[in-house]
Amino acid sequence: MDITHMNSSEGENVPLLETYPQPSPWAVEKWLLELEGIMVRSIREVIIKSKDEYTKTKRIDWVRAHTGQAVLCVSQLYWTEYVTQAIKTSPEALNEYYELNNRQIDDIVELVRGKLNMQNRVTLGALVVLDVHARDVLKELCEKGMSGA
Repeated sequence: MDITHMNSSEGENVPLLETYPQPSPWAVEKWLLELEGIMVRSIREVIIKSKDEYTKTKRIDWVRAHTGQAVLCVSQLYWTEYVTQAIKTSPEALNEYYELNNRQIDDIVELVRGKLNMQNRVTLGALVVLDVHARDVLKELCEKGMSGA
């Protein structure tokens, strides 16, 4: 029996970049290390694909199209990028991003109130927590008039 995918308890399914054969009974530790490497590379590819699609897709569609780990990771990556750029631009740019961030949270909350599968519900619940915390940090930056311009 070959290993072809990783499955989470929430029902997420991530295909491995390569099929991995069942271990021999003599080298299980080596087999596990090699499998772990394939798993890391596979998740990396999933995150890269998710990152590439983030700016090309509506966020409410994007969050449902990708695995939870990728959504949480890429969402934080772009939040950091946008906040950094806004700080470099002006306090007004930071305030504009704050408003966008609030709209994004509203969109995700609206999704959570709707009909979702278990995987999406768990992912979006975690995303709301991260987004609300990020919004609070952003609000504080706006109140302090942060600017690198």
